[in-house]
Amino acid sequence: MVARMTNRKAVPAGIGIALGSALLLSVVPTTAYAIDQASETEGAADVLADRPEFDRVNAEPLLDLIDEPAAVVDGTAISAASVTELPSANSDSLEYSTLDGKASMSIDIPDATHSASTDSASILEGTNGESYIAQASESGGLQILNVATRPTEEHSFDVNTTIPEGSEWATTASGSLELRNVDGDTIAAIDVPWSVDAAGEHLPTYFTVDGGLITQHVDTNQATFPVVSDPDIWWVIGTAAMCAVEIAGISVAAAKVVSVFAKADKLIKSTKAIVSAYNALGGKVDKVITLLKKYMKSKTSLTKSQITSLEKLIRAVGLTLFGWLGLGNCYNLITGR
Repeated sequence: MVARMTNRKAVPAGIGIALGSALLLSVVPTTAYAIDQASETEGAADVLADRPEFDRVNAEPLLDLIDEPAAVVDGTAISAASVTELPSANSDSLEYSTLDGKASMSIDIPDATHSASTDSASILEGTNGESYIAQASESGGLQILNVATRPTEEHSFDVNTTIPEGSEWATTASGSLELRNVDGDTIAAIDVPWSVDAAGEHLPTYFTVDGGLITQHVDTNQATFPVVSDPDIWWVIGTAAMCAVEIAGISVAAAKVVSVFAKADKLIKSTKAIVSAYNALGGKVDKVITLLKKYMKSKTSLTKSQITSLEKLIRAVGLTLFGWLGLGNCYNLITGR
């Protein structure tokens, strides 16, 4: 998350953030300090990084997965694609609507109550030693981070959605979710879920759906706590729908893309003219894919240098890489083909 770290407040002296290494956290007995500190931070990444559980050494792998927050005024976040009413002292629910107001959903986290708000995020406290951080993203999405601190062999949490009449959530082969209307059209999506433990390890995780109730299950048998998990919701309405669905269905942590990453690395490095651009983007395929997802949702979440390097890489490598990753429609959208 190169763009984020340049915009975030300075890291306190003596606390380093190193790229590409494991995330080191340590459990503390209370979250009260985290809530007190929340008022001094901005978005969800800031809230997480300022929690006392964080050593903050090598925090980049987790923070990479968190979107840039949209600006919030009086509890309402307005992005290029959505309007979000975040939880507040008056309501524990989220109201998430398309920018034109033609579609909306209410989102509740059972047994969780609003505890504090930052400039761009809301914190809710749940049962069993877990908390939630909700924020609207610049790209128009909505992220809800679940932070579990009590060791268990399996962890799960619920997000209840009140969705448009006649619509229903459907699970895709990749593990993402699509909200389909009565005509079968996809109107919203939830990205492939992710979960990261205190050692920076990606944990096996998946969704189950019962009507509007979405449950994220996490295999924490070998996990180091705390564990952070995330469902990321966003509207497809009003965007390049096929590209939007493709983005929701790709996960840099998915086992199926490991071999693709190896082939992609060889392909990119075989083209000497773009090696410098590749290295400027982190020199690893998973970092490039993370930035590609941000690019295709909203260029404003990246720096000018990152945008230039990505566009050079996209055009030089061509459709081959995007075909491997299942992002053919996104490639056509970006290149105008």
